[in-house]
Amino acid sequence: MITELLLSVVSRSRTSRCLLFSISPAVALLVLGGCSTTTKPVVGAINVINASGAAQPPITSPLPLVHGAQAKFIVNVTNDAEGLGADWTATCTSTTPGGGLVLVDDPTICGSFSPAHTTSGPVPTYPYPAATVYITTYNAPGSAPSQGGTVTITANATSLPSSTSSITLTIQ
Repeated sequence: MITELLLSVVSRSRTSRCLLFSISPAVALLVLGGCSTTTKPVVGAINVINASGAAQPPITSPLPLVHGAQAKFIVNVTNDAEGLGADWTATCTSTTPGGGLVLVDDPTICGSFSPAHTTSGPVPTYPYPAATVYITTYNAPGSAPSQGGTVTITANATSLPSSTSSITLTIQ
């Protein structure tokens, strides 16, 4: 079948072959031009959710949190055409056995999330719709990280991991 196709292209006149190859790139550009998007997902500010389920203003300085405590967070990813939401990580600086410093994302040292992935959105009306997870619960580590006691909470757009928003917590 491929041989027959090649023979039919070769057997065409030189003019039709040139026309075919000169039109194809233009058509391809038109088709591909319609596929591109100019908007990329953008992760908004991370908000703390209070005990009543309402979002608080964005955090502008390190948020103090007692070791072993929990905090609830939400983030809105705009231009999230696929509706994939956000992935959550906690990183901190720790001392290695050799005495050096290393950036880690170990849940026992920096804390963990439940769930580690959330749906994007502004906080919906409380109580939240069933089976929709907009809010993540951050579980602070059992003791403050060894270097500075700070943890960086980061939300990445699932569809574009380089689009992030972060806040700093001081674990006491």
